[in-house]
Amino acid sequence: MHVKRLLLIAAIVVLTALPAAAAGPYFSLSPNVWLPHRTFSSDYSLHPASTDYSPGVGIAGAFGVMTARGLRIEYEISYREAQAKHGVEDTWAAASMMNMWQHLPISNSLSAYAGGGIGFARSHVASSGFVDQTGPGFGYQAGFGVDFRLSRRMSMDIGYRYFGVADTAAHSIGPVDQTGSSVLAGLRFGL
Repeated sequence: MHVKRLLLIAAIVVLTALPAAAAGPYFSLSPNVWLPHRTFSSDYSLHPASTDYSPGVGIAGAFGVMTARGLRIEYEISYREAQAKHGVEDTWAAASMMNMWQHLPISNSLSAYAGGGIGFARSHVASSGFVDQTGPGFGYQAGFGVDFRLSRRMSMDIGYRYFGVADTAAHSIGPVDQTGSSVLAGLRFGL
């Protein structure tokens, strides 16, 4: 029991002693490579069919605020798209999300972060049949990365996001889920 209390006290001391991050409002722009996972649909005979995708591209823009203790709270708009490997059609997702990212300083100019977000999304899943699999759904993401401070008001972000759209309410036979991974490299500008 004493060891747990000591560890808790040590964690509190370390967290309160962390140097303050560059606090204040910011906006960011992050191009990324999107690697969508296999999706499932129906062919023209209404038999189950799956689609694999080539690596795609995406872009995310965010406006938020960084607290003095390294917590970022932001509103993000993003778009991702990728082509099917067998030429069926493409897949895409657009999302509007609220995110929270916690930074932990490594040095004066480098920090690691992790967090995630939830929001509203609209996606299209490739279909080898006549069923249109486009519709709105619940968007979510989780991720981590490193943040390099380039100047007092500019940082470079290299990170990973696991992104998904759950239960897309489309014209399909049933709910559709779309998931994938994004690797990003972006810039954040303090205001």
